[in-house]
Amino acid sequence: MAHILQYIDFIWLPLVFLAAPKPHRRTALLYVLGCIFLLRMQVEMMIALGYPRGILTLVDMSAFNRGLVIYTLFYILYLGFLHFSAKNDKSIVMASSIGLYFVVFFVSSMAMVL
Repeated sequence: MAHILQYIDFIWLPLVFLAAPKPHRRTALLYVLGCIFLLRMQVEMMIALGYPRGILTLVDMSAFNRGLVIYTLFYILYLGFLHFSAKNDKSIVMASSIGLYFVVFFVSSMAMVL
């Protein structure tokens, strides 16, 4: 069961592919793949620092589970963003995706510190 939960966020790849508007599917898939990679890098960094449950340990969850919750919320937010920007240019969606990518990095970093 633990092995399945370790890769549970890969479920978002087909969901985002099917939910994203056709001209923005590639950008959406790259966003989700980048976030999956970033989540694993952040968790490995926390484990390497010796804080697998966070630095302040205010929340009794592992860093991976905290990151998974944060990234899931941002995937849902991103799908809503794609729904309302379906008619925008690809470059605008790409720029917004990069901006949201940095926001999710900072928010998840703060959540992993707690």
